[in-house]
Amino acid sequence: MRGWKEDPATFPLLRDLAARDEHFTVRQAAVEELVRGWKEDPETLAIILTRAASDESADLRLFAIRQVTRGWRDQLAVRTEIMKLLADSASQDASEAVALEAVKLYSRA
Repeated sequence: MRGWKEDPATFPLLRDLAARDEHFTVRQAAVEELVRGWKEDPETLAIILTRAASDESADLRLFAIRQVTRGWRDQLAVRTEIMKLLADSASQDASEAVALEAVKLYSRA
């Protein structure tokens, strides 16, 4: 999708794929491209936070948590949201792998 960044239909397509595609690998690829190409768009962080908190795939939740902490860790304006996500994931996620990673990332933040 990087070659199509200037096409106004690309962001909505990626947003929809990240939220609704039935295959977690497609959702994950869409999340990755959103972070890579549209990190500055305010809607991107909300999309990634939603995937990190509530995607049905533990693999995608784990991936999204890592993307959020890497991509936005230096932005003080969203630090509270990220810390809340990590705390909630550490204490409530059904996946041990996601909870463990959230604990590690929280302790490094």
